[in-house]
Amino acid sequence: MPVRAVADLRAHQAGGPARPGREPGGLAAGLDDAYAELCATVDLALVRGLQGRRHGADFLARPPDGPRQTWEDDLAALRATPLSQVRREVTRCLRLNPACSKRVVTALTSPNVIDLVAEVLDACWRRLLAPHWPSLSEVYDGDLEFRRDELRRVGWPGVVAGLHPEVRPTDRGIRIASIPGKARLPLHAAGLVLVPSVFVRPGLTVLAADDGPVGLLYPARPHATRRTGDPLAELIGRSRARLLTALATPGTTTALARELDAGIGVVGDHLGVLRRSGLVERTRQGREVVYRRTALGDALAGGA
Repeated sequence: MPVRAVADLRAHQAGGPARPGREPGGLAAGLDDAYAELCATVDLALVRGLQGRRHGADFLARPPDGPRQTWEDDLAALRATPLSQVRREVTRCLRLNPACSKRVVTALTSPNVIDLVAEVLDACWRRLLAPHWPSLSEVYDGDLEFRRDELRRVGWPGVVAGLHPEVRPTDRGIRIASIPGKARLPLHAAGLVLVPSVFVRPGLTVLAADDGPVGLLYPARPHATRRTGDPLAELIGRSRARLLTALATPGTTTALARELDAGIGVVGDHLGVLRRSGLVERTRQGREVVYRRTALGDALAGGA
């Protein structure tokens, strides 16, 4: 769910430069460098004007609709936001960010504000986070699989209590001690979407939508994908291990995404990593591109 990355970016910008240990695999330094370069070419002040440490425009990062949601889906949802809603949220954010320059205020109150913000976020996604998405999704998928296991073991109250020290289940929702005005979040029929993040540690962020579920952005478990008990998953990551195993039968990106119940974009990213590593190869059959394991991929999957 790439919407997590947009929410992660909100946390990254609101919190300043990344601190060592917050992101996996030395990602912090790479993001800070890329962020500095992006500041020189993209008007990030438009997004900064819509967020802060304790607030943010909800239309920037709605809770995801499901695991197959792509960045293109996120961008389409953003562009489909009613202008009246955007104007209400912009007004609230500008009131809370009185230091915004006249240029930023003019842009954010213009009729084409949605297109302006969408272009900035698209650049942020493609240049900051898309190159790292396979690694990030490994952490996120590992965390969510752990939560599913916990749901079977300790039930819903135990899962909620284990998300963060400040989160507690209530009879009709959840209680968050650190979020002013949202200490008690009632859960309606749409439910609660768990959104792990590697950037929000040690805090929390609430993602809200008037017509959908509440999303809770919480710190992902450190190295969640490494404690699997599966040697292949420990070597190449849980998601890529599942993909390599599924390729016992050759398949297209679409077929593999359907089989694994994963987003096409995420599966495509993982296939790219496996192909560059010499574990899979691709051939064109008519209009389709079919992936299959190489001899090295067969040996690795067969020995796991």
